[in-house]
Amino acid sequence: VEALPRELVHFLLSKNSFVGTLSMDRFSQTLVQMAVSENSLSGTVDLTHLPAPLKELHLHDNSFSGSIDLTHLPPTLEVLSLNSNMFSGEIELGSLPRTT
Repeated sequence: VEALPRELVHFLLSKNSFVGTLSMDRFSQTLVQMAVSENSLSGTVDLTHLPAPLKELHLHDNSFSGSIDLTHLPPTLEVLSLNSNMFSGEIELGSLPRTT
């Protein structure tokens, strides 16, 4: 991820065979769309450091696990796809941030 352009806007790697973890705080702060769905990614996902302009985040159909904090999502986020993972815990829908 360190070798990606600093001004990257779209990061689309869905439907591959990638394995490993995903560190969201290392991505370009100009990112608008990110799709890594339908891979074999695992581990926890920290959504507290997402790029401010992010509009779409597709993480579905992986093996992510643990609890997930949805209280620090960027207000620009329009699509968040987390289905078909192994997340656990509770989600307080009343604490979700307002979006544009």
